[in-house]
Order: sequence, then C-alpha cells, then structure tokens
Amino acid sequence: MSDELVVIQNCVSDLEADLVISELADAGIDAVITQATRSTDAVPSMDFVTGVDVAVRAEDADAARAFLELRPNEASESE
Repeated sequence: MSDELVVIQNCVSDLEADLVISELADAGIDAVITQATRSTDAVPSMDFVTGVDVAVRAEDADAARAFLELRPNEASESE
C-alpha cells in the first residue's frame, strides 16, 4: 500500500472541497485537502485564484474519480 497522494479534483473553495471529502468518506474513500492549497488564517482565502485540491491515495484514485463522475451534477439539476 502506497502513501502517495493523487489530486483527483480541484474545487473552488474549502467548503466545496470539504463537501467532496465528506461524500468520498461516505463511499469509504479517505481524502484530504492538500496543504499546498489549504487557506490559512494568515492568507484567508486565495481559493478563487488557485482552487483547492482534493487528493486520495494513489490506489484509491480510480475509484474516487468514478464515484465523483456518478454523483449528480448541481449545474444540470438547476436546468
């Protein structure tokens, strides 16, 4: 088992990233926000510029991507 992390999604905010992580956890997949993109108190939020990366273990990447592709798309629900 590898500890290598793979970015599977770039979110527009910490809030969206936390939601993705929660959804993945419900599916049994551990995920984290990479420290390189996490907002801090010193720099409250540059999310709108860089986004927020959600990462999973390399061996979980395919399953995580497949899960995220199957979830409902908020944009298509509002049409």
